[in-house]
Amino acid sequence: MVLSKPEKAVLRELCENSRISASELSRKLGISRYNAAQLVDSLEQKLKLRYTLELDYKKLGFSTMHALYLRLSEKPRSEALGKIISKSTRIQFFAETSGDFDCLAFAIAKDPLEYSQLEVALQASLIDYGATIKSAEVTKMRFGFVPLNNKVLELSSVEEAYKKILIALNENSRVQLNEMGAKLGIGEETLNYYVKKLYGDGMIKRFTAVPGIDVYKSSFAAFINYQISRGVLSRIERERHELYFSEPEELPVLNNIQEMWSLSGVSQAFMMGTLESNEQSRELIKRHNEIYKPDNPEVKYAEIKDVLVGTLPFRNLDIKKDYDTTGWPLELI
Repeated sequence: MVLSKPEKAVLRELCENSRISASELSRKLGISRYNAAQLVDSLEQKLKLRYTLELDYKKLGFSTMHALYLRLSEKPRSEALGKIISKSTRIQFFAETSGDFDCLAFAIAKDPLEYSQLEVALQASLIDYGATIKSAEVTKMRFGFVPLNNKVLELSSVEEAYKKILIALNENSRVQLNEMGAKLGIGEETLNYYVKKLYGDGMIKRFTAVPGIDVYKSSFAAFINYQISRGVLSRIERERHELYFSEPEELPVLNNIQEMWSLSGVSQAFMMGTLESNEQSRELIKRHNEIYKPDNPEVKYAEIKDVLVGTLPFRNLDIKKDYDTTGWPLELI
């Protein structure tokens, strides 16, 4: 995907805050308001941008999120698999992959019991395909997010008035408040107060944007385990600066690293990203393994082939600014 330098700059602003006005874009980027509006229109045409929300799922009443990978002894048709998975309100993302696992999924639940029931139900629904499920709880989303579907928002524990607003913004987080208010039957002043409160309370973490088309040729996911050895903190710093925090002089269309989570369960870490080719994706994992060689990294790697449920959570953010670098309190041991 070829974008101009101004388009890439506007894309980053829309991913950071999809509600940014043309006037604010004009001020921040030093361009005319007309040009700012034209660049937004151009990006919407080229990338089929979806304006959505980055939400705090715990504040919605869902205490746990899990990342899962599946192996299937018999491969179903994509249509059949998608039909099975789409019945679930808890599975927010499901993709077919190729590599060390056959499918990738993200799911949320109100508590560990509900999640365990979901996993059993998933196993039963895929019984004809000999599914083996490996799951890990997401303990810290250091970078990245999972777009939530409106079905799960309807089941959230928030007040009904807030729920309607969240659903409307989740469908289009750039919508004008007067337009949204007319549809919901809420006055613009009241609606503005509610939206500011949802954002101020942290339920809405970010108004954001994701492309509606595949921008790069290679999307990958990796589940990683380590045997931690001395000096690991210096290797973590090295990895962050070398693989994550370094950016070319000209902004990319999308970040290479899109997700970096700490996990508890079958794996200790999860990484997902997008590059120009499968070879580049494998090289990135190879470089990761070289950095962590003393820790004997064990990687389950697969390329994402087809998204059956949900949206690829790929966008363009300032990783160095948005990456959660907080460590673990070692005194717990």
